[in-house]
Amino acid sequence: MSAQHAPHDDAAEPTRDPHDILPDAFFEWPGETIEAKLRAAEAAPSSTDPRDQRRCPHCLARRLRPKRPAKPAVDDDVSPWVCQTCESDVEEPLPSARAVASGDATARQLERVREAKGGAGQTGLDRGWGDE
Repeated sequence: MSAQHAPHDDAAEPTRDPHDILPDAFFEWPGETIEAKLRAAEAAPSSTDPRDQRRCPHCLARRLRPKRPAKPAVDDDVSPWVCQTCESDVEEPLPSARAVASGDATARQLERVREAKGGAGQTGLDRGWGDE
């Protein structure tokens, strides 16, 4: 064996970031490897106030995440979001309950909320839009 090469080690992936780019708080998640800690962090409930989370227009879930395509997109027809509940591609999420309540939602966004909640005149605020 050469002095320039370390012996091959079949040990598990290091629990510390070899590139020093992950914040220290990341290592508080349970798990022995970086991948295990990442899975735990991704499975945890969001720390964002539910009233600030946008919703899926298909199932009304607040479980949207940025879409990470396996290959870079060649065209512009790739939806930027995917719903983790119904697995729908989401081009434009519904506004948050706080945006609807505060009047920050546009008329078009309010119409989309009414359509998603199943009725004209319903913005969802009277149907638990922000309380779920």
